[in-house]
Amino acid sequence: MKAIKYFWGIVDLHTLIIMALTVLGTVMCIHFRWTYEIPTDLIAIAIIFPIVFSINAAYSRRERALEVYARIKANAAGLHYAFRDWRVGETKDLSREVIIILKGFFSDSKQYFIDFEHREALLKNIYESFSRLSKLTVRFRELGLSSSEATIIEANVRALLEEFEHMKNILLYRTPVSLRAYSKVFLNIFPLFFAPYFAHVASDSSQFMGCLVGGMYALLLVSLDNIQTDLENPFDQEGADDLHLEGSEYITFLTASGQQAK
Repeated sequence: MKAIKYFWGIVDLHTLIIMALTVLGTVMCIHFRWTYEIPTDLIAIAIIFPIVFSINAAYSRRERALEVYARIKANAAGLHYAFRDWRVGETKDLSREVIIILKGFFSDSKQYFIDFEHREALLKNIYESFSRLSKLTVRFRELGLSSSEATIIEANVRALLEEFEHMKNILLYRTPVSLRAYSKVFLNIFPLFFAPYFAHVASDSSQFMGCLVGGMYALLLVSLDNIQTDLENPFDQEGADDLHLEGSEYITFLTASGQQAK
């Protein structure tokens, strides 16, 4: 049942329109006897190969984003543990403050990757969170933190910033735009160009079979394009394979588990 649900998730209005145009074009070609045989390899070279290449590139971007987000969470956890455990009894206020900052950072980051309208303001808030973490490190050093310990914390803050920038680049720089435009154009002229071929299939069997083959080709190709579109932006929370940016809940879990351990 889940497989059927996910399959219907990639079938949209565009899919139905291309299928309908393909069937309509096939019927018209059968009626006017416009039939010719086209090598099916042409479909693979002109449409399927570029789409599959784009899917592979988009999937690689998603996997890279998963790895980067895991490192962001790991660095945030390292900061939380350092402020909580390194000077027990002296850093309660700092520990609470770092939790507030990290929750704010994860909350703003999640909105940044989803909300296009307020992206500039959210980015300003995110960089302000890094500034507050840096100032917090200075206050921590005033409690007698050694140079090596301070270096570790500063490295965590820098790594957190660096990984966020990696995530931002994944969001802003997509798979080749020209290749995606090429695939879109060929998909939309597909019903016009290949309808005579499906009419040829119908002449060898039946009109129904010609329309069925045409409709199935259209469904296959547009579904592949929809899969690539869903994977293209793994942050928009619209596809089944999108990243779940649950950083705030992660920090809440860390603090709750720490309290239970005590």
